[in-house]
This record gives sequence, structure tokens and C-alpha cells, in this order.
Amino acid sequence: MDKYKIISSIHIFQMPNGNLHISLPLEKNVEIGVNDKDLFIAVLTIFKIPITQDEMIQKLLEQSIELDDPKEFIELLLTNNIIKKYIDIAKIETSLTTKQLSKYDRQIQNFCNFTG
Repeated sequence: MDKYKIISSIHIFQMPNGNLHISLPLEKNVEIGVNDKDLFIAVLTIFKIPITQDEMIQKLLEQSIELDDPKEFIELLLTNNIIKKYIDIAKIETSLTTKQLSKYDRQIQNFCNFTG
């Protein structure tokens, strides 16, 4: 099952009107209404670590939060480039040595934030 993680270069702040403003790299910014604010904060907090859809649902239920359609919600987050599918770099076959991977880790992480 696919795991998802929040992108590393996202900036979230609360607007004077109470809405959440999500600033994304290379994307149109997203503004979330007051009614959805707590849900988005809970979900984005959960996605700080790689997690599957089922694990996300379980963690939300532990907080007494229930989504009508979790799959559609994850798709919304993916479409807006708020989360991305997690790829475990250690499991990818590569021609780079461990030293090279360590050296280029910052650049590799930066490329993970690009869309497409």
C-alpha cells in the first residue's frame, strides 16, 4: 500500500480572517476555510511521517475525526501538491555509493518537491 508524506517545503500560517494559508513551492497557494482548519491541521500533522491511508484513518479516529471519503481527501492533497507519495530511497537501486548518497542528499530532497 502506498505511503504519503507532507512535502518538506510547505509553509502554513493563519490569515487574519481565521483561514489557513498554505504556501507551496511552484504551485498556486491554497487557502482553507475556517470550518476545515482543524481537520487540515490534524491531517497535515499526521503526514509528517510516511503513512498509509489506513494508518491515517486510524490516527484520525483516535482524535475523534472522521472523513466522509478518505481516498478523495488524499487525492485532493496530492492534486494540490501538499503531500506526495513517499519513496524509500534506501530501497531504490542506485549506482551511487553510500558516500555519494550522503553528499547529495540535500539536492535529492530538493528535487522531491518538484511537481510532475
